[in-house]
Amino acid sequence: MTRRDSAALPAAYCVAATMVCLYGGAAFGQGSANDAKLATSHPAYAVAAGPGSLTGVWNTLAFKDVRGGAAPSAQPLPQTADGQAIPYQSWAAELVAQNRRNAQNGTAIAGGSTCLPDGMPSMMQPPIKHPLQILETPGQVTVLFESDYTFRIIHLNEKHPADPDPGYFGNSVGHWQADTLVVDTVGLTDKTTVFGIPHSEDMHLIEHLRRLDENTMEDRITIDDPKTYTRAWTWLITLKQVSGISITEHVCEPGSNGVDTGADGSVRGPSQ
Repeated sequence: MTRRDSAALPAAYCVAATMVCLYGGAAFGQGSANDAKLATSHPAYAVAAGPGSLTGVWNTLAFKDVRGGAAPSAQPLPQTADGQAIPYQSWAAELVAQNRRNAQNGTAIAGGSTCLPDGMPSMMQPPIKHPLQILETPGQVTVLFESDYTFRIIHLNEKHPADPDPGYFGNSVGHWQADTLVVDTVGLTDKTTVFGIPHSEDMHLIEHLRRLDENTMEDRITIDDPKTYTRAWTWLITLKQVSGISITEHVCEPGSNGVDTGADGSVRGPSQ
């Protein structure tokens, strides 16, 4: 499969696994005083702030083609949105220290992933060179991930089921508060990790997604899990919009030790 210009894509996308047809490109509702700025400074994406403004292809780095840039040689240590250390419980703090020692020694990191989805909240910070796409439709927001070639559904203006089955993406419900999409997620499996540290099925996420300007979006994710952290903390993810591309098939082959192969022949390891 090759990249296609996003302008040439059809307006309708179908996610077969859910039999839901997604119609991209429509603007929903009215926004704030930033509407005129968005429409004039970024004419290729002339929509109002607020509902409809998150639609597009996004990645951690603003590459013209996100496969064309080099990955940084080292990632900074994870911190909270205000620059503080993540408030781990003592057992989790010890595991963090062990993971650092393992990384220095070149040995396997405890809790490292293979071909299973990273799940929430990690999937909202897409791996370098593998973007995500957000589609807004009446009643739901859908996030399509090139990495793992999977998707997440946020149901708008609904309530959580009484006892959701644990899953990699959990059960997400959202609503708009002015120009910010607020998303509440529960029902997360304990098979995933956050920065390589396990969590419990009691983990609860509150996200605030907001478009900051014509090509920048932030996702403030408040993470609460008393079994893993001494208090709730917030992870800030900043995403840049990328144009002229669409997400493509990219899967992880079993037995590849976490190295997955794209339909275009590209290969990446667990850290990419």
